[in-house]
Amino acid sequence: MARREAAMVAQRPLVGVTVWRRPLATYLGEQTDLFTLGPEYVAPLQDEGLDVVLLPHPSNARAMAARLDGLVLAGGEDVHPVRSGASPQAGQHYDVERDANDVALFHEAKRRGIPVLGICRGMQIAAVASERRLVQELPVTPEH
Repeated sequence: MARREAAMVAQRPLVGVTVWRRPLATYLGEQTDLFTLGPEYVAPLQDEGLDVVLLPHPSNARAMAARLDGLVLAGGEDVHPVRSGASPQAGQHYDVERDANDVALFHEAKRRGIPVLGICRGMQIAAVASERRLVQELPVTPEH
């Protein structure tokens, strides 16, 4: 009977959130390779009654998106400028593997018609995946 009752419980929507891969100091060493994401991305989704799954890269975009009810493209380092027809900036780090993974997830989410929220870098992904140009650096002003 417990199995039947469990099947009757409504499933909560599942939202996938992309993560940032970077080396950070941990008890394992000074440069531990980690997939990271701040709680400020996950907590508001959970507070709204959504289940959250973190999406490391590389992932199988089609298989992952098939399980999701929504996608959040999280922030992080800039998208590689070559994706929008610009040149890389000296001293800037880019993660082309993450770029490719996030673009594939965006396309698959759009193909399936699931909602996508881009935050900071995620908006850059949405733009380049939609073949839009990016301004590489916004000018500094006294107000910002």
